[in-house]
Amino acid sequence: GSWAFRHCSFQGPVDADGGLSGVPNFEDCDFHGRTRLLWFTSTAGGGRAFEDLRFHSAPLYARWGGVGPIYFRRCSFEGPADTLAIFDHGSEALALGDCRFENARWGAVCVEGDGGYADAVYSFSHCQFRNISEAAIRLASQATGQPSPGSAASVSDSRFENCGTAIHWVSELQLGSRGAVVGRDTMLSCRGNAIEAGFYEVHISDTIVDGSGGDGAVLLHTHPPGTSPFFAGDVSGSSFSNNAGDGLHVENNLTDPLDNGRFFRYLVTDCTFAHNGGAGLRAVWPRWNVSGCVSFANGGDGFALST
Repeated sequence: GSWAFRHCSFQGPVDADGGLSGVPNFEDCDFHGRTRLLWFTSTAGGGRAFEDLRFHSAPLYARWGGVGPIYFRRCSFEGPADTLAIFDHGSEALALGDCRFENARWGAVCVEGDGGYADAVYSFSHCQFRNISEAAIRLASQATGQPSPGSAASVSDSRFENCGTAIHWVSELQLGSRGAVVGRDTMLSCRGNAIEAGFYEVHISDTIVDGSGGDGAVLLHTHPPGTSPFFAGDVSGSSFSNNAGDGLHVENNLTDPLDNGRFFRYLVTDCTFAHNGGAGLRAVWPRWNVSGCVSFANGGDGFALST
């Protein structure tokens, strides 16, 4: 739009409508009431983002879709609040960089396509999540139309402390989510499972998961019923330690007769599994390959592998 707010403080609710293709036009502002940012796109501003925004017990609802991606940089979302931010944008990209979420029940809730689409890409980079009692990052499905590839997530160089779950990315759609990349993240003292993911494929690398009250990570692979599966997955260079359950639990959820045993080999390489209450690595997978891994001082088997 032709208007912009810089260095402002909003004491009450804010409802801003960019008119489908508005340029992000808030910078270095404080929000103290419920905030709605509708129909903005960073494409219109040549990559311009919402920058240096601070939400103080001010839940954010951001909605867009079909008009281009949206970016948030160096923003903070602080409770107390039930949900700090809801991102609802159907089939476009969302990117958050250097953002902070603290003290709430839910952190960032990403809505999966209420217009019948569910092929968005969500990216969190260099973000911090602390004291989120449920899920720091959560996928919420609302798509009702034709099947699509599913939403994808990328979480990198981020830190999670004292959360219920760091990442809960399990699609409620029958098709499952398209994929996830988790890289160079640190997840400490989650009260439940640190990662809960249901995907076509998932890739975890150089990540530390320590001190969870449940499993370090639970990866459940799904695919659309009646279609041929395509599975690729790997976990590499990561550490799963001091978790109350299994360090890493990988399992498929395939019952379709068209599966015909066609699986890619699941790869787990150069990982450490130590001092977990259950198994170090538990894998229920028709074909797997484990190499360069160390597993010791776990309550269950170091490697509990089955088909």
